[in-house]
Amino acid sequence: MEKITVEIDIETADKVFNAVLKSQYKGLSLNIRGCPMFAMDEKENQRQYRAYKKAFKLVAEYNGVKL
Repeated sequence: MEKITVEIDIETADKVFNAVLKSQYKGLSLNIRGCPMFAMDEKENQRQYRAYKKAFKLVAEYNGVKL
């Protein structure tokens, strides 16, 4: 298999990162295909989910992304 190297400037890389971050944040869910994302205990699953969303927001804020 051959590899392709693509060079992009930092502004474009930041835009790609920001778009991916927004998309992933919008796709966050308590459950994946009906199964809890983190724990079978509903309260624990919700607690961990909220912590996960908070972490995404902190990363976004640090990178200047408004969610």
